[in-house]
Amino acid sequence: MKKTLLITILVAVMLIAAIGSVNAASLKASASEVKKGETVTVTIETKEAVNASSIKLQYDDTKFSYEGFKTNLKSVTENTDQKGFVIISTSDDANSDTKMTFTFKALVDDAEAKFTVTRYSNNIDETLDNTEVTVKIAKAEEGKEPVDPEEPTNPSDPEEPTNPEKPSEGPVDVNGKPIEKNPPTGTPLYIGAIAVIIVAAGAIFAIKRSK
Repeated sequence: MKKTLLITILVAVMLIAAIGSVNAASLKASASEVKKGETVTVTIETKEAVNASSIKLQYDDTKFSYEGFKTNLKSVTENTDQKGFVIISTSDDANSDTKMTFTFKALVDDAEAKFTVTRYSNNIDETLDNTEVTVKIAKAEEGKEPVDPEEPTNPSDPEEPTNPEKPSEGPVDVNGKPIEKNPPTGTPLYIGAIAVIIVAAGAIFAIKRSK
């Protein structure tokens, strides 16, 4: 009786171990956090080759969009008819590959989403071990404070605003340098000549009158 019980326990342990090895898998994301518009790849790798069965990946389609997958599995079909699920099926029993990679794009800001995977075989969903991963979507950066209109931004370096130069007093040349003022020459000489002529004429008139 004890021997039969012991054999039964050993068989049960072996079956549990076998089931565990079949269902063993890993699910990894290329990044734990992304920004809106960026992509992340989710890789599924099973311990046993995926033969004549399906892999079902579930994701939040309000936060990520599905972009496609890559695998070396043979006789593969892709099904995305059900929202939030990607089902990859193979009908080939000769597959030796155990890996497939899915790409998703972040649609929102400041959120997180879980990706989970199950193995679908003989119309039964088999939950796989270690097959849930969470990816965060970073919060959008707040806009920078506007630059004071009185302190325009330096076009060569937007990070270092510069104060406008004070306008020069008086006229400037094409290079922006002030034009030096030269004293006028023509008018004063003209007036002086007239004064000399008047004085000379007055002197001549006085000499003639005195004779």
